[in-house]
Amino acid sequence: MKKGVKLIVLVGILVVCIIGYIVLGNYLKKQNGTDTSDTTDTTVTVLKIKADDIVSIEFESEKEQISLKKTDGKWGLTDDSDFPISSIYTNYMETALSTIYAKRVIAENLDNESDFGMSEPQKEIKFVLADGTEYLYTIGSYNSATSGYYFKLSGQDKIYIADSEVYDTFSFSLYDMIDYDTSPTVDPENIVNVEYILDGKSYTLTDNSDGIGYYSDAYNYFYITPDGVKVAADGECAADLLNAVSDISLGKVVEYKPSADRLNILGLGENKAFVLKYTYKETVSSDSSSDANVNVSAKKDYIMYVGKVGNAGMLGNFIVDNSTADLTTGKGHELINRGTLTVKNNGTFTTEYLTNENAVKLENGGLITVEKVAVNNSTITADGSKLDFASFTNNAELTLGNGASLVVG
Repeated sequence: MKKGVKLIVLVGILVVCIIGYIVLGNYLKKQNGTDTSDTTDTTVTVLKIKADDIVSIEFESEKEQISLKKTDGKWGLTDDSDFPISSIYTNYMETALSTIYAKRVIAENLDNESDFGMSEPQKEIKFVLADGTEYLYTIGSYNSATSGYYFKLSGQDKIYIADSEVYDTFSFSLYDMIDYDTSPTVDPENIVNVEYILDGKSYTLTDNSDGIGYYSDAYNYFYITPDGVKVAADGECAADLLNAVSDISLGKVVEYKPSADRLNILGLGENKAFVLKYTYKETVSSDSSSDANVNVSAKKDYIMYVGKVGNAGMLGNFIVDNSTADLTTGKGHELINRGTLTVKNNGTFTTEYLTNENAVKLENGGLITVEKVAVNNSTITADGSKLDFASFTNNAELTLGNGASLVVG
């Protein structure tokens, strides 16, 4: 990753997910002639081109228009070539579009294409080849009986039906496809030093006993207080901290190229809310040429900056149950970045902003007041509750049910 803060990610429990494995696997089966999952339909090859010839792709996903361009063999955003898009996803896309399959032909002409959802398509994918040839792949309605989508391809007067691979491949959001560094996989026994800075004070756990007086062999780690005093650390506590550090993993990316003001709001500006630094040993080479197997290790440093969690912008899930939460006191307070907010049992929640794909649920008399604006793809569902918004913009969706009420402005 380049220097400077470009990506903000959520820190969470490690979830191992092979994204798109089934999608790509199905394509490879078809290409290799080993797909036996559907014995009632004859596979139809609608288009077969070279994947390398595709130089641009445009489609809409998660209510955002995504435009990709390939330059010198590398994919990037058309309007931001620095955006770190993962090649995993672009490989899926090239595979999906270079060889387009159908289960069968549904209609030999387009006379009744609206019957198949083509007048209000689920998705449209435009892709261009190096020689300037353009294609438009239009996905219509879903047929639950055959578990497939109707589609048509520009230049062909036919309606086809296919499995959901293409639809699924082009249903990831931009942030889903972003490529970012992962936290290192570290054995707790290989961590030699952990420092965390909280409220400007430094706390350190180290295996270095230099400068300490008498201690027992039972002590393998030592604790350095903010005052610089080194003492023997409790073994159980030290083990818990080392295990916690080794279990750290990164979740979803929630912002790209945040401004300086934005970093300050999130607690990631000049005054970091929390800083974690640790040093660990990693094997860099192994020599097994002699009878003795020798591993050569090197020490590496890892630094993580953690922003505010709580009253000044929350990441993750937040529940207000028969209580009151107020995010209006202070500058820039908001519920941010795909957080899930639940207000229930007469609880109340007040905030200045509601931004960046929040999911908000109100139950049993919950009250939410947004004093300035609810923006950017937030989804709000209310059941027997009241909503009070200053304004309501930018693709925010609202569902009211069971006596819920809404006040705007």
